Formats: sequence, C-alpha cells, structure tokens
Amino acid sequence: MAPEIEWDVDTSTHSQTIVKTPPLRSPSPRNRIVVLLVVVFGVTLGVIYRSIPEPPRPPSLTIRPTPTIAVSIDSVIDQEARALERGDPQVFMRLQDSADPQWRTQQINSFKKWGEPPDYSDLYTIVVSGTLGSDRMWVDISQARDGQFFRETRFYRLTNGQWVRTAPDHSLWGDERLLRTNHFDLIFHEGDNYQAQIMAQQLEKFYNRVCQDLNCTLGKPIDSLVIRVCRVLDCSDAAGFDPNPVPQFTLIISPTAQATTVSGNIDQHITVTMSSPRLSGLYFQSLYNSAPGNDEPIVRMAINKLFVPHFVAKVASGALDRQARQGELFVNYITEWEINRIIPIPAFADDIAMLSSIKNVKETDWLTLDELWAATSTNDLPESRINLLGTETWSVIRFIESAYGPEGVVQFLNAIGHRQSLQDVVENTFYYRYSEFEKLWRAWLKNHVTQ
Repeated sequence: MAPEIEWDVDTSTHSQTIVKTPPLRSPSPRNRIVVLLVVVFGVTLGVIYRSIPEPPRPPSLTIRPTPTIAVSIDSVIDQEARALERGDPQVFMRLQDSADPQWRTQQINSFKKWGEPPDYSDLYTIVVSGTLGSDRMWVDISQARDGQFFRETRFYRLTNGQWVRTAPDHSLWGDERLLRTNHFDLIFHEGDNYQAQIMAQQLEKFYNRVCQDLNCTLGKPIDSLVIRVCRVLDCSDAAGFDPNPVPQFTLIISPTAQATTVSGNIDQHITVTMSSPRLSGLYFQSLYNSAPGNDEPIVRMAINKLFVPHFVAKVASGALDRQARQGELFVNYITEWEINRIIPIPAFADDIAMLSSIKNVKETDWLTLDELWAATSTNDLPESRINLLGTETWSVIRFIESAYGPEGVVQFLNAIGHRQSLQDVVENTFYYRYSEFEKLWRAWLKNHVTQ
C-alpha cells in the first residue's frame, strides 16, 4: 500500500513541508479471535440474564378489620346460668339485648342469686328448643334455683354474630283459650294448656282454704273441682275435662309477670288474665297433694293479685254486691284479718301499735258501733276521721277474736249479710245485749290504747 502524502503549511513562516504517514497495520488473527470470544461471551451472558424470570412482586399491604368472634347460643346459655348461680349481675347484663332498654330494665330489677344445684346435680338442662326465623331462638331451660329446679322459656336473638337474651315472642304460645273452674275463669294461650290446668288447681286449692276458714258455704260441703277448657269465652257448651292431670308444676309469679287483671262477678267467678306460666317460670315441684295453703307462691299471688280473701269474705258475708252496703268496713277488715292468718304480719298482732293512732283522741270523740256499721266508704273524709274509722273497726274484730276466738269472727262475718242492723248481728251471734257488747268493747279498746 502506498504511503499517504500530506502537505503541512506553517502560516507563521509561510514554509511548506511534505510529511509521509505510515500505513495502518492489520490486526493479527489472534487478536481477532480474542475480540470475537469476548463479544460472544457478552451476548451469551445477556441471553442468559434475560432468560431468568423476574421474581414476583410482594403483595401490597391491605388493612383488614379484626373479625368478630361469634358467641354460640350454648356459650351464652352457660354464661347466663352461671351468672344466676353465683349472683353476678355484671356478667348477666352483658348477655342481655342492648337494643331493648325496657327488657334490660326488667331483667336488672328482677335479678337475684339462684344458688347451686341440689344433691350435686347438673346446674341446668336444655329441655327443648326451637327457632323463630333465622336469627331468633327459644329455649326451655331447667336450672337450679332456691334448692329446687326452675323451668322457664327464654328467648335469644342473633346480633353481630353473637346471641343475646331478648324479650319473649308470644307468637310461640298460639291462640287464646279460656279455662273455667269452680271459681276462676283463667284466660291463657294454647301453648300453656297443661300449665294452666295445674295453675287453676292451685288457685282452687287456695280458694277452698279461705272458703273453709270463713265458712263461705255456710256449712255446705265444697263442690269437687271441675275444669273445662273452651275456645271462646262462652264455656256453656264445653266438653268435660280431666280435673286431675298428673301434678308436675307449681306456679311462681316473677316480677316480670305483671299482666294480671282481676274482676269479681255475680256468678262467683274470678276472671284472671295473665302472661304465660312458661315465661314467669315453673318449679319442678307440685304441692297439689299437700295440705291446703302451703304453696306460698300461689298464696302470695292470690292475695296480692287476685284478692281471693276479699272475694271469699264478700261471699261469706251474704252478698257479692256489697259495695256501699252497711257493714262493708267490717267485711274489709275481716279480709285483712284472714290474710294475716295465712301470712302473718307481726305488726297486725301488736294491738298497741295498731291502736296507737287514736291515743290522743278523747274517748268522748270515739265513734259508736252504729257509726262504724253505717260507714260504707272512707272517700272524701279527713285523714283523722279515716284513721278513726279504720282503727276502731279493726279493734272490734280483735275484740271479738279475744273474747270468742277465730270462730266468733267467722260467725260475725256470716251473720252480716242476713241481718238488718249491727244490733241484730250481735244479739243473734253472741247472745249479748247490744249495749253490753258495746260497753265491753269500749273497755277493751280503752285498756289497749292507754297501755
């Protein structure tokens, strides 16, 4: 290859020079192989790198709410039972429906300690249960209470994944029915048919005790118990019903069972409308075959809610329609006297305490027996006059009892409706002249007031 010729001109001297440039050498074969190997190796590394799959990207962080831990129905029943056993209102109320303030108020007001099971028995048993839709249940539970076993129907509602105790759903009970006995018309619901029969027998037993105490049949035998169940309020065509079902339950009225109404009718029936015995609760112990009057829950219910003694006293005094009739105050106070015999009240036995309200009343201002007999109502009277009427009327009853015993009080009551005056009642019952009877009563009253 020919050398290349270049002209180099020096502009400062204006001289010219010819320069020869040597030709470039060709790379050797060895160098070419090295370069080629480097290129191939680089390409291969690139291909290998590209063939490696990319690692998966880490998932983005998602904040999730903490899940609600569901509380099963069995757990709620167990917690509730144990809270009742040990008397723990805090745990008990946590299991009650927070969406129903009225229900919660009822529950806390009626809460009490139930106690441990008798004889090392299980604390509670789930007897039977059922559903009322997808989010409600009813459960019949038998649990130890006061040394016995108490059965009641409880209702539960599912809310936010948890079961809570809630107010009763009466749809379980069915249509309304009427049960008629000798002296009671008991209105109940179809689902309580069996329990209503037991309750009716208990009420009749108590009625008979009061009737025997006050001689309401005036010596005639008490009729055998008859029970009839009707679909409507007219029981006239109802078929006979077994009056002696196997005793199993004794009724107890709880503070939540407040739907009780009473009316006394001329046909000598007391109409009772009340909530389900399954809701108010039943003890697994029947006193059906026990001595009359020993069933304290029934007795208290009949006294406080049904006024059975007052109803019977009206019958025993000779008339049910005694309103605004002479001798009415004596009938009323004999009712109180009978109640005190059934469930003694210490204050009633303390004559001095009972009569203290007239201590400062002059003896000349005391009412006469005729004035007590004529008094039919205490309405629109000043308080001092009301106290005097009540205290003196009570003192007559206590005086008769002290002089003639309880039988004398009953004879006095039985004679009221058949006599035209108190003088007639006294002289035909105690065989005292009326003036002498009043004199003896005043002396007795004066003695107790001045003690």
